[in-house]
Amino acid sequence: MIGERNPEKPDPKVLAARSRALVDEVSQEDWVRIDQTLAPEMSMRGNTLVHDLGRQGTLFKLWDSIRCEAVPANVLLMLRYLDRLITSDAWEFEEVD
Repeated sequence: MIGERNPEKPDPKVLAARSRALVDEVSQEDWVRIDQTLAPEMSMRGNTLVHDLGRQGTLFKLWDSIRCEAVPANVLLMLRYLDRLITSDAWEFEEVD
């Protein structure tokens, strides 16, 4: 496979707009909108069970946002999301009918 870098520098305004659009998209997700501190113990908000780690997922969107324009808002959002990815072994979850 042969790859070639694009010698043209992208327009910073275009990158900033893309970065903001990605952050706006991620900001509509439940883990951002709903205050996790109010989640009752053993509720579904206490532990995210499935993460989309593909190119359409939250992690990629946040990484791409930071790549386009690293500002404190998107870096903080990335740190919050990484904290959500780390699940605690001290918490046990079970389904009850």
